[in-house]
Amino acid sequence: MIYAKIENPEQEKRLIDELKTSKDKNWYRRLEIITNSTKGATVEQLSKTFNVSQATIRRYIHAFNKGGLDALKPIKPIGRSKLRVGSPDPDYVVKRKSVEEFRNLLRRGS
Repeated sequence: MIYAKIENPEQEKRLIDELKTSKDKNWYRRLEIITNSTKGATVEQLSKTFNVSQATIRRYIHAFNKGGLDALKPIKPIGRSKLRVGSPDPDYVVKRKSVEEFRNLLRRGS
């Protein structure tokens, strides 16, 4: 069996503080998984409770045991974020307007 281990009182205090102040639902779920694991909940129980695969639960526990809360935090993707469907490219309006103005100039000139 694998369980999350709290190494010192400071780590426990930080875990509790993070739970109280977290606004991100995914981060909160990870914190809850670790908290319940420290109290003896098995990987299988946590997987069913939080509807997350057992491999993911184990990954969270291993990360926490190895590097604490900092290792548990989700990694933010690097680079430009994808545009949402339906939201235009910010430059599109300018480009489109420029193309239309160019066409109008061509029409007037001929």
